[in-house]
Amino acid sequence: MKIQRFLALAPSVGLFLLVSATQDSLPKLLEGHRKLLLEAQSMSGSVSVQPLPGTLRTVKFKFSKPNLFKIESDDSSVFCDGKDIYSYSKGDNSYTVEPFAEALMKNKVSAMDTWAWRDFFNAEAYRGSTSKLGKERTMKGETVTEVTAAWDKPEVGNATLFFRPDGYLKGANIRIKDAEAVVLVESIQLEDKPLDSSEFTFAIPSGAKKVEVNEAPKPTFASVQAILNKSCMPCHNSQNQKDGIDLGSYEAIIGNSRSVVAGEPDHSGIYTTTGGPRPSMPKDRPRLTKAQTQAIFDWIKAGAKND
Repeated sequence: MKIQRFLALAPSVGLFLLVSATQDSLPKLLEGHRKLLLEAQSMSGSVSVQPLPGTLRTVKFKFSKPNLFKIESDDSSVFCDGKDIYSYSKGDNSYTVEPFAEALMKNKVSAMDTWAWRDFFNAEAYRGSTSKLGKERTMKGETVTEVTAAWDKPEVGNATLFFRPDGYLKGANIRIKDAEAVVLVESIQLEDKPLDSSEFTFAIPSGAKKVEVNEAPKPTFASVQAILNKSCMPCHNSQNQKDGIDLGSYEAIIGNSRSVVAGEPDHSGIYTTTGGPRPSMPKDRPRLTKAQTQAIFDWIKAGAKND
């Protein structure tokens, strides 16, 4: 049986309601959202995530009580089968395994992509927050009401949540430390029964390398090439070498000192133009994320090898 997605209606948007650290006094829209997630036994969702700056991506996730979840995007995934938590990176085809712990589970589902639904596993998710009912605005052609939630600790995350008049969460602007993203709901389905545990089994991809959790992943050209292919093409491929830059192969990249000087990221164009003090690339497209520019920096610093 599906759980009804109707939440409590908002108070008059002309009022600004400021509430403090107790969850008992949250604005009605936020309290309704939290209550519905706590009552559900499972949920499935699909969202679009636009990092600021960064590349738009689609994220799909499933949660099932008491401790099963999976979160999948184009470049990574996290699976929890109740015993272990698997984190997989597609860029370098590697994964880690950590024994299940409730604190680790809460941390994983509190990442940017699924932050707005972390209450599903955490009844105390809004404890210590200050929340405020805000104004109406239009989002994707629909009228929504803002509800903000903030903590003194930036690592917890601060958010502006956008609710439709019927209480449905349309999206959120999430800020965790110095990272920010806009998350828009494509679909959310809540159920009053758990999902089959087989849905949360992690199948190790062919050739994937297991990396110890405390071992820093080795930067590889494969992971850098995946970033360049996604963000720098077709302007800088072998057919269209804009400004004389070809990023379509290792040989072309390493053979042009404007692009890469092995061991010296601060003198390598693919880093200075995307992650330096004044990034100018990609042009007319979202800037690379800090994680992406760090991967490029680390690969060059390690010698810019073809691995």
